[in-house]
Amino acid sequence: MFLAKSEFKLVPEGERRMLVEKIELLPTEKNVLFVKTTFVDTAGGGRILDTCNLSNPIGMYVLRSRFDVATDNKYKDMDEIDSSDIVKAFEKKTFMCNVVHREGKGANEGKQYANINRVISLCDTAVGNDLE
Repeated sequence: MFLAKSEFKLVPEGERRMLVEKIELLPTEKNVLFVKTTFVDTAGGGRILDTCNLSNPIGMYVLRSRFDVATDNKYKDMDEIDSSDIVKAFEKKTFMCNVVHREGKGANEGKQYANINRVISLCDTAVGNDLE
């Protein structure tokens, strides 16, 4: 086995074009649903792994506000949304996002992480060649 050194790229702070490379719905044994999204910075290739816990009201609010941007407010409050609608709304789409840096806590103290603070707008509906 070979272990490669990490080539981790910290996504810069500010407004960034971020491609949703992958989105997964992850159920747990306790029927809690997590939405795990991998965003890629189209300008530099850095990645942000983002997870929303839908059993938490804040996680639900964050996902709903992002979903509204992704679907151009197509769904009204309390409309039934199928889990496949969540994936379709985000997968392989590019969004303008506000990226912030946060310091790690506990065992990760002293490390800096990039987080999606807000999904501002949908940039396009096609993947294109943003990463080339």
